Amino acid sequence: ATSAEEKMAQLSDPRAAEPGAAILLVDDDPGILQAAAILFRVMGFQPLTATSLEEAVAAFNANAARIRATVLDANVGDGTSAPLLDAIKGSVPTLPCIIASGYSEQKTATVFAGHRYDAFLGKPYTRSELAAILARFSLVR
Repeated sequence: ATSAEEKMAQLSDPRAAEPGAAILLVDDDPGILQAAAILFRVMGFQPLTATSLEEAVAAFNANAARIRATVLDANVGDGTSAPLLDAIKGSVPTLPCIIASGYSEQKTATVFAGHRYDAFLGKPYTRSELAAILARFSLVR
């Protein structure tokens, strides 16, 4: 039997491992995408991967209800991922959108000025750096 206190703790302590919880990963480098997908699987998420903005839109539209956050490469193809970021935030304003880049956070902030993202993740990143960012959104402990 579960006590009332334990039930309350479950309500106020969201867990990443909820069944079907997904993360949308967008990067045009297949190696980085594969490595990131492994990290997310280890953390209990189902990674949804896309190597282009078009693939990302299709994955988002097919899985929007299960997506708990997005990790978008700052540059995808010949441009930035800003149009995708804007579309996602227009559809689900509260969905955490993380911009990943090999450039500095300052340069990324300049490129994405006027676009609303929730966190910056420098590439390459470690599991602990990823976990720290996800913890800010109560997706992992």
